[in-house]
Amino acid sequence: MKLKMYLKYALIMSLTILASCGDDDETTAPEIGEANVRLSEIDVESNEIVLKNFGDAAIDISGFWICNLKSYAQVNTLTTDDLTLDPNETITLDRQLNEMASDVSLYLNNAGFSNSENIVDFMQYGADVGTAGRVDVAVAKGIWIAGEFVAGNVEFDYEGDGTDNGASFWATAGASGEANVRFISIDPINDQVTLKNFGDAATDISNYQFCRRKNYDAIGALSTEDLTLDPNEEITITLTIDDNSSDVALYTDDSGFVDADNLIDFMQFGDDIGDDGRVNVAIVKGIWSEGEYVNGVGPYTYTGTGVENGLDNWDVSAGGEAVIRLSQVDPASDMVVVKNFGTASKNISNYWFCARFDYNDVATLKTGNLILAPNEEISIPVTLDDASSDVGFYSTNTFGSSDALTDFMQYGDSGIGRESVADDKGIWIPGDFVNGVGPYSYTGTGDENGLDNWDVAEDGEAVIRLFEVDPASDVVVLKNFGTASKNISTYWFCVRFSYEEVATLQTGNLVLAPNEEISITVILDDTSSDVSFYSTNTFGSADAMSDFMQYGEGGIGRESVANTKGIWTSGDFVDNPGPFSYTGDGNTNGVSVWE
Repeated sequence: MKLKMYLKYALIMSLTILASCGDDDETTAPEIGEANVRLSEIDVESNEIVLKNFGDAAIDISGFWICNLKSYAQVNTLTTDDLTLDPNETITLDRQLNEMASDVSLYLNNAGFSNSENIVDFMQYGADVGTAGRVDVAVAKGIWIAGEFVAGNVEFDYEGDGTDNGASFWATAGASGEANVRFISIDPINDQVTLKNFGDAATDISNYQFCRRKNYDAIGALSTEDLTLDPNEEITITLTIDDNSSDVALYTDDSGFVDADNLIDFMQFGDDIGDDGRVNVAIVKGIWSEGEYVNGVGPYTYTGTGVENGLDNWDVSAGGEAVIRLSQVDPASDMVVVKNFGTASKNISNYWFCARFDYNDVATLKTGNLILAPNEEISIPVTLDDASSDVGFYSTNTFGSSDALTDFMQYGDSGIGRESVADDKGIWIPGDFVNGVGPYSYTGTGDENGLDNWDVAEDGEAVIRLFEVDPASDVVVLKNFGTASKNISTYWFCVRFSYEEVATLQTGNLVLAPNEEISITVILDDTSSDVSFYSTNTFGSADAMSDFMQYGEGGIGRESVANTKGIWTSGDFVDNPGPFSYTGDGNTNGVSVWE
């Protein structure tokens, strides 16, 4: 090899020297050639890939990579042969290939398998493997057409000249095709299983065997229909299946149910069946992972193309979708009720609660059956703050993700916990919270979100009023004349334009239940002052003002705001030494109800 390359180099140099001795006309240096390595043969039965150099220069391919079904191997790990390919030379690589369908990609290196500039060659056989492989990269490169594949799954030969691309330049050298029968639907409620032939050859399935929880039935004994499945043909068969949980396995015959070679397809739902079924055989076969199962009670739908296996290729499709929502929150009892408003069952064992950044998964809080059927409710003990908290419900424990957030509410106060995530999801408005101490009930149908869809079970409204003002003791008493509780921690006092938030004046529980009173220390002028009470610190706003009174003289502080609100007449004041008491019923205003 080295001698040959040396002679070629010497010849080129001689020609260059001769050219330089001629006239001064511009000359073009001769090309020394270029390598062009392509996939040449794919032998599925032998698990072999043949590469060929269609170019006119040698190349070292030791750094090239093979990719099939997103499994990667460097070429130098697949053969012990010399990896410098001369022009027209071929090399055979040992590579495990999927017996049904696969893509086969050749890359320059492992710098980027999604980079079309890095892909050298591509083909796929048996089916369009789609996102299970790298067909999208080949399409972007312009060397393959989306959806195309070479029929069959035995042996394939490239018939192009090294510049041709696409399925039309590949020929099936082995058998004309093969059947590929898979589950596409499992319906435990109606005891039905649907099979589909994803292959390109017809097959008789009458001797195929179903196995669920180690109970066996031959398909020929279950159906009187024509049991020869053509390519892409489907058949639905009645089969008794446990409604709550089971494995469902498909075998070629009854010659050995512990033999992975005899197992065709497998899934399990509702629980990991373990030794009660054939999951161990499916694991050995490489078509299922230990411990995995499809949530819910079905029906279940296979979403793959016939090539893919495992949990990720199964969906619950019970005529709709599960919609899991908070239905009731009861802080006093530390209980949350969750309801499925949807039309499909859902296993919520892996869901999580987040309350004031305290996290608990449902399975640790509640034992027993955690699969919620449509319209089913479940009560779950969750430790909650009596006064105020957020309650976030998540499908996973990625608590900063709005995609993972299933539902949210907050009570007693705003800006708590995961309010910002709920805002990002569009299911709660920052600053909104449900008044009172609960219990709180969701009044929507499962589609509506936000504060307007939550009610306090006390069915009323808080009415917070000034009840007693004692300048000598610097004490103001507030009372809740309403029928719902209220957290007043973020309320404000304004006294002669001096402002204090309730939470800075008083510690402890600041949720006022109906008819409850609270005494708060507020510095007051002994002779005269206004006493204004606000729900927020927008002191010029009549809407924010909750109550007002003044004593000793008129025209003090926020009298004008109270006049605008219609709860005090300008110039009026209570004229006695105090303390001053409100004598109204919570609805009456003005100087006449103070003594």
